[in-house]
Amino acid sequence: MVVVVDSKNKTAKETFDAFIKEQETQTGYNMYDSYNALYDTYNYYLAGADDKKWLKNNKITNDPSVLVLNGNGDVLAVAKSDLTTQQYQFSYYGDFYRKLQKANAFLSIDKVLKNKKASDADLINAFNKAALLETSYDYDSDYSVSDPNSTDFVITKTALDQKEVAQTWKKLIESHQKDKAVNMYLAETIIKEIKNQGFTKQLFNQERILNDTDFLAIDYLLKHSDDIENNKVAFNNNAPEVHNIGSAVSEISNALQQNLYASQDGLTGEMNKEKINSVYKKIIASGKGNFDAYRNYFYYLSQLEDQDGSNTTYLKEFSSYFDNTLAGPSPIEKLDAIFGGLDSSSSYSYDGWSSFKLYHSDICNNAAWAVVLKPQNSNFIKNAVKWSEYSLVISKNNPYYLDTLAQLYYKDGQTQKAIETQVLAVKFITSDVDEESANQMKEVLTKMSNGTY
Repeated sequence: MVVVVDSKNKTAKETFDAFIKEQETQTGYNMYDSYNALYDTYNYYLAGADDKKWLKNNKITNDPSVLVLNGNGDVLAVAKSDLTTQQYQFSYYGDFYRKLQKANAFLSIDKVLKNKKASDADLINAFNKAALLETSYDYDSDYSVSDPNSTDFVITKTALDQKEVAQTWKKLIESHQKDKAVNMYLAETIIKEIKNQGFTKQLFNQERILNDTDFLAIDYLLKHSDDIENNKVAFNNNAPEVHNIGSAVSEISNALQQNLYASQDGLTGEMNKEKINSVYKKIIASGKGNFDAYRNYFYYLSQLEDQDGSNTTYLKEFSSYFDNTLAGPSPIEKLDAIFGGLDSSSSYSYDGWSSFKLYHSDICNNAAWAVVLKPQNSNFIKNAVKWSEYSLVISKNNPYYLDTLAQLYYKDGQTQKAIETQVLAVKFITSDVDEESANQMKEVLTKMSNGTY
């Protein structure tokens, strides 16, 4: 609520009423044909004689003043100026609104931490409020006025103890491990947090790698993945609230993928590789391994080597996926069925069918190429031949794929077939093939032909 204090101005009521009409008009522009509470962000109140005691108790001594309160009556911002000076601040799209949301989130968590009688719902609500904060688009969004005598808005600042916040979150996650039904607000907060977009990022602006609490929180999502799937549409459409939860499995796998690139205190997400592998195995063992989960899992495994320098773990997992999901007489129809079942949050749902097909031909070629490159992977030659042949069914006449298949044929003892395939690889070289690769393909053909490969 925006409270206007302007008792010394004889035209304050007229100015206030004119301002309200203008705000109604501007707010209406955002709603088009129907009312949308999302854009109706402010209520306005002109303080009168009956409010003097309240103003005094809250140390509002300047007249005129404009202040902003949250739903509990807490002061979020104060400007020692009149309404005319500040009237352009009150927009849903303005950076000021986002600063107020952040101040309110800080205050909400601070109050709930200090309140020994705070309920479980209070805690979840406070963490969720912080997790859903939207980062401002303005470059100077972190800048705020601190001079208490400024005529600009001074945002209320609340100091939080990061360790206390983390400890409270840990206890909250632990207390919900035996839940029989999902709490969608808690699930949403967990998803934001494990993706490095949640309350830790919003409140403390800190990048971090997944910790034990995060993996315990992931267990909560996995346990309730069916409930989340069944409730997400209604939850996401719970206007005027704004939510956007996707498939729990997709959200988890995307978070694990992002963790690989995160760093904290000189450590990287690489330190979590065993725990990450364990989560992927749980997902796959449960039978809920969707496209996004497998995609991220294979990318993750492809970055790792086994102790003997081979990629056995990766290639075994990929072989199982290929045989169970991709192989068969109608590969395009199988891919089309998978594509039709993509979660709307999947990047390939947006990128489209062509990119989806290319991904599968690429991943098969990449797995096959790993067998070409390393003698330690030689046990997978016959499997790799199948993967490579599949890549060319999906993306015909690709010179890179033909080069992979030719070399696999040669390693498998199919010399004549290898030479014929490598001839095709060279034949289909275009300007899209980099010069080094083109030269290597021609060199391989020469070696195969003269028996020196």
